[in-house]
Amino acid sequence: MSNDELNSLKQNIGQFISVNSFFSTSDERSTALFLLGDITTKIDSERVLFEIDADPKIVTTKPFADISQHSYFPVESEVLFMIGSIFRLNNINRDDKDQIWIIKMTLCNDDEHDLKQVLMYMKQQIESDEINLRTLGNMLCEMSKFDLAEKYLTRLLNQLPSNDPLHISLYEDLAKVASRSGELNMSVEWRKKLLRFKEENPLATNVSVIKTNDSIEQIQTKKNKYQQFATTVAGGNRQGDELNQLSSPWGICIDNNKSVYIVDWENDRIVKWPLNSNTGQIIAGGNGNGKQNNQLNCPTDVIFDKENNSFIVADCWNNRVIRYFDNNQTNQQIIISNIDCWGLTIDRNGLIYVSDYVKNEVRRWKEGDEEGELVAGGNGLGNHLNQLYHPTYMFIDEDYSLYISDELNNRVMKWKKDAKKGIIVAGGNGHENGLNQLFKPRGVVVDHVGQIYVADFNNHRVMRWCEGDEEGEIVIGGTGEGHQSNQLNCPAGLSFDDEENLYVVDQNNHRIQKYEKM
Repeated sequence: MSNDELNSLKQNIGQFISVNSFFSTSDERSTALFLLGDITTKIDSERVLFEIDADPKIVTTKPFADISQHSYFPVESEVLFMIGSIFRLNNINRDDKDQIWIIKMTLCNDDEHDLKQVLMYMKQQIESDEINLRTLGNMLCEMSKFDLAEKYLTRLLNQLPSNDPLHISLYEDLAKVASRSGELNMSVEWRKKLLRFKEENPLATNVSVIKTNDSIEQIQTKKNKYQQFATTVAGGNRQGDELNQLSSPWGICIDNNKSVYIVDWENDRIVKWPLNSNTGQIIAGGNGNGKQNNQLNCPTDVIFDKENNSFIVADCWNNRVIRYFDNNQTNQQIIISNIDCWGLTIDRNGLIYVSDYVKNEVRRWKEGDEEGELVAGGNGLGNHLNQLYHPTYMFIDEDYSLYISDELNNRVMKWKKDAKKGIIVAGGNGHENGLNQLFKPRGVVVDHVGQIYVADFNNHRVMRWCEGDEEGEIVIGGTGEGHQSNQLNCPAGLSFDDEENLYVVDQNNHRIQKYEKM
């Protein structure tokens, strides 16, 4: 088995594995070891032995059988598992004596595995065209899977327009989930949000437990499409340092009012560009490069911290990360010092992730940390799955999986929470312009269904990848380097607004482009 496959299994202990072919095994360990062969000479492969606990008294549908009497080699004691057999992955350990990895699994019985109720219920709903995230959330609640129920209900809630009446039902559902899980204070908070929503939207009425409008269903099943001709929402007035100009912008983020925060790199400043404005506002720097309170030195990224109503800047060449409050440059806080910072992201708990492009690592920081916690890379410069090579921009999803633009490896890596290695989810096949390639990727964002958007810097395009796909697809650009409204010249940062319109930093055109979702 390849190291990548083995690593993937290690990250899914406790989960289910479905076999998509007939599965030949033996009830004699010595036979299995003989068939396993000698120590592998392949650098990136490992010898693996599966140990399966399968009780025929429990599994009444008999998805496996002893077929040794029908085998050409009866002494092999062959046991055959049917296509579609489902196993629970229990643990994976190294046997140093035999120099193999032992993967222990249990065959799931007819009623045991947690997914059966969900799959049956979803099958019924699919037949009546009623499947959606709310259906799944409520079913998981009935199964006492409260964390998962909250996850999917909250995901749907975050997809809705602010005045959608479905808020009423979802707040009720989330209050129920919190109550059943014993989180009574949280249940009260959800009910307060429900009352507040009703006050602000007096015409909104409740929605049935299962029925939702078509637009919600479509969100879950269709890929977003974008207008190919963009609107310039900031800059675009040639390179310069006036308030209607930008000079080699890099990172970007969008607040709830659709104001765009822009890292104006060569001007050593952060510019806030309000919605529909012709000019920006300098909210940090803009006083020449330096280390004074009102100065920055080649900043590279900016993120908005909603909980603290502040924004955070990677002040790259000053080797520090700074928090600013209330658009007041003198009211600042140096969060991290002596770090070769480039990209930033923040999780829902307010923890900050910083990519270090010199140490080729990403660390997670909370207030008061002196060193931060290593969460990705940190094993020297390289292209192995536990290494990075000049990491830049990042995105973190609600499951705390971290997506990293591994720039000089021409790939995007996904590191699951607490993982020791990442997996390649985009690129990693050289640095040309094929659909399976990236050339110095920069900005990366992930939409609500897990699709990965990458600013393919040197290919002047934005690509979209689904995890596991061998190729991506061109979403924006791909018509050559240029300055027309359907062209890009070295795209850098990416961001979504709350309607999933896509914003692209068009660096060498010194502008920010907005692509409307169709």
